[in-house]
Amino acid sequence: MTGIAFTGSSLSSAILSPVVQSLIVNHGWRTAYRILAVSIVIVVLISVLLIRVNPSDIGQKPLGTENKTSEELQPTGFMRSEAMKKPWFWTYAIGIFLMGLIVSGTQQQIVTYWTSEGISAARAATFFSFVMIVGLIAKILLESVFDHFGSSKSIIICGIICAAAFATLAACIGNISTFIPVILFGIVTAELVIIPSFTTQRVFGLIDYASNVSLFTTILFLGSAVGIPFCAIIFDVTGSYKIAWMLYTILAIVLTICLFISNKLSIKAFKNGLNIDRED
Repeated sequence: MTGIAFTGSSLSSAILSPVVQSLIVNHGWRTAYRILAVSIVIVVLISVLLIRVNPSDIGQKPLGTENKTSEELQPTGFMRSEAMKKPWFWTYAIGIFLMGLIVSGTQQQIVTYWTSEGISAARAATFFSFVMIVGLIAKILLESVFDHFGSSKSIIICGIICAAAFATLAACIGNISTFIPVILFGIVTAELVIIPSFTTQRVFGLIDYASNVSLFTTILFLGSAVGIPFCAIIFDVTGSYKIAWMLYTILAIVLTICLFISNKLSIKAFKNGLNIDRED
């Protein structure tokens, strides 16, 4: 359900990218921004009317709680204060920070990169729309990947895709070959939202999930805040984004190792500290 909930951002980005590009060209960026601002206000007002805080507000039970005893529904895991004393908390935090840094930084600069390599602004906007469409589909499928393969294997799979996305960004800039990084990076944009929400639950458990996920969401956004200007600085200093993509390929491997180690050490901590055989 998390993947389905996050598809809205990919769908809106895929639709709005060429629309905003056309608005800027035909009416100027000020008018385009005003139209976006009014659209956001309308969407927020509609969302406030539709969103419910608790399933019981509409006569439903939380998803996955059907036919389960109160003992089975009892949350387990580590409180945030306790988890912060463990080394795998910090390796996980590093991995999440690096994910925000490399993915968000690239997402904000990728259209500029393509245009700097001679691709037209219209075609670059179309490529970005394809990125978002792939991300939309990937958000739905990635949850099934984690459910089927478990966290450890899924982290490795996602890490390989992430590293390959940045490697191909640097190497493939033709009209046809660009679709390779478009597809791979589309999957990576889905990883940005699915991996933190899914692995935080697995690595730290549900007992203090709200506190843990809010902290790591903040760390993810902090990485994003650093990554956007960091990517631009690399371009300003070197005159090319390709140096950034090569560096990000290495960082993708580093963050994969961090998340993988954290997950494995968490399984051991659940067993030794809580006497629970934690699901991978």
